[in-house]
Amino acid sequence: MMTFLILATAGLLAFQAALGGSFLLLRRSAMLTDAMAHSVLPGLVIGYLFSGSRSGPEVILFAAASSFSSAYLIDYLNKFAGIWFEASTGFVFTSLFAIGIVLITTLGGNVDLDADCVLYGELLYVPFRYSSTHSWYDALPLPLWNQIWVGLAWALFLFFRWKQLKTWAFDAEFCRHAGISDHVIRRLVLALTSMSIVVGFDAFGAILVVGFFILPAATAWLISRTWHAMILISLLVGLGSTGLGYSLALFFDWEPGPSIVSVAGLFFLGAAIAFRQNRANSTFRPTH
Repeated sequence: MMTFLILATAGLLAFQAALGGSFLLLRRSAMLTDAMAHSVLPGLVIGYLFSGSRSGPEVILFAAASSFSSAYLIDYLNKFAGIWFEASTGFVFTSLFAIGIVLITTLGGNVDLDADCVLYGELLYVPFRYSSTHSWYDALPLPLWNQIWVGLAWALFLFFRWKQLKTWAFDAEFCRHAGISDHVIRRLVLALTSMSIVVGFDAFGAILVVGFFILPAATAWLISRTWHAMILISLLVGLGSTGLGYSLALFFDWEPGPSIVSVAGLFFLGAAIAFRQNRANSTFRPTH
């Protein structure tokens, strides 16, 4: 049962990362997930001070707001202040991450967070973290519930905005000419991505959740030639990395989070070597 709960939590994150990572990769904004993941920390600490829990709704809201604001600030510095995207990304995520570390070290023992939690997460503790509300909500651990709610939000978003998303991901200019608001779609994608990062941060940590968002999507981009195939392959790579990485972690007594992302990295490396020539001849390319 414990293994099922861990794999279900990681698998739901793989579903969200397949979507968010693919959209942002096609828009050449994949490393926004890095900035958003590191920018979660200040909101995480503030939310913890309000709720006293690392998985409560206050934590998720504050952390998601902190993550989303980092993406908005990067866009603002890039488009309106004329600062290169790479420079604005580096400035925002390092600054916010540093502020979060300062908050943790200043508050000391008042916050149940440490460097290992921030970097690697606590996937093995997922089956032991329940809400203790003595209701039906106690049927599943809090981290898994959080993944379920955000996963449902992604599913609804896809159901109502699939055509707009497809247009936005490949051609923002045509998207605007078709009367679809480029800014609205982008902000909705970033908002959902920030929520996925927040609920994934708890189990995987800041660094590993970035790998979950980038590596399966990048692997799928190397292999696929169609939009639907890219989404599907990204999901399969994420789920395959989860199953194989967790199995290796149990067998060799490794940390499961780093093991899962390491396997995803090996999938990407294999795809890069095997499909290098095919990719060079393909017209399937990310858009600006």
